[in-house]
Amino acid sequence: MSNAITLPRSVLNDLITRISKLEIAVFGKKGQVLSTEKIILKGRVKDHYKHMDEDFKKGKNFYSFDDPDQALDFLLSNKRT
Repeated sequence: MSNAITLPRSVLNDLITRISKLEIAVFGKKGQVLSTEKIILKGRVKDHYKHMDEDFKKGKNFYSFDDPDQALDFLLSNKRT
């Protein structure tokens, strides 16, 4: 049984680039600069994130938990609505 996988070259190159960026960030290798990716939000999506940001600043629709089990119980309940 073989453990080899086949990836298209473009996927492999993208994977290597992402691993390199992670390596730079984690190990702080000097001489290499992380490229910044610009994300452009459009119309409704931009309004959605603006609304989320306003809610976050007001403390609305924002929850925090110390226990993962408590958070999971909350997510599975209907208390969010």
